[in-house]
Amino acid sequence: DIFVAVGVPFNLRLPSNSSVITDFRAAGPQSDILQLANFGVRWADRDKDMNDGFSITQKGKNVLVQVEDSGGNLYKITLNNIKVGALNMNNVQLISSPFAAAAAETGQIIYGTENADSLNGTKLGELIMSYEGNDTLRGLGGDDSLNGQSGADMMYGGRGNDRIYVSGTDRAWGGEGSDTFVFTSRAAYPAIADGGRAIVQDYKPADGVIEFIGFDVEFADRDRGLDDGMAFVQKGADTLIRVVDEDGAVMELLLKNTRSADLTADDFAFFY
Repeated sequence: DIFVAVGVPFNLRLPSNSSVITDFRAAGPQSDILQLANFGVRWADRDKDMNDGFSITQKGKNVLVQVEDSGGNLYKITLNNIKVGALNMNNVQLISSPFAAAAAETGQIIYGTENADSLNGTKLGELIMSYEGNDTLRGLGGDDSLNGQSGADMMYGGRGNDRIYVSGTDRAWGGEGSDTFVFTSRAAYPAIADGGRAIVQDYKPADGVIEFIGFDVEFADRDRGLDDGMAFVQKGADTLIRVVDEDGAVMELLLKNTRSADLTADDFAFFY
């Protein structure tokens, strides 16, 4: 397999940019390749720090690859059960553009303005990101990432396994596929998240994931109150998730037509 990370020339301002490859094979007839495209670093730049924008370090049984692009975005890629000595220029490739096959599957980066934008993707997988304003984002086909940032945004994933960032009074529709909805702390990331109640219109339990970014909670903390920082409340046919932010404010995520009894730990991921 070929795993590709692509650097961009502007700051994405995303709350999380970490990946884990659980079964990377560094050698053998079925060995894998990690391609780092558009980062402008050399193999000689790798060391244990980030002074040159590129590091490869051993972390227990795993290897952590860190690389920074010209936009200031830091990418952290963990390769499980690998030794640093097994990595070389053949299985970690530094290239100027992603491998050719990716062009048929991966689209462009589409970003808006500080005004109210209407941004549409294509049949490919895009990163679609707006800034301020009440925006409308449509992924259409492909595995898209949609991030409206601040403002009351409307986001439609469409076909594909999409990743949609929500906060404040955003409304999101995943559409077809197994989608991930990312609920972001306003206290931790005030530049890209708002307070209030966001709504996911079509979450499918056991066929999607809801990520909580920047909240000091876990699935076991859920109950009907906020003593442990998180509550699940059934509101008719909907489930209201309430969570206490770092500044003490309560943020809410409403899952339309979803029973709280159908939600399990597998539906959630927490990153603090």
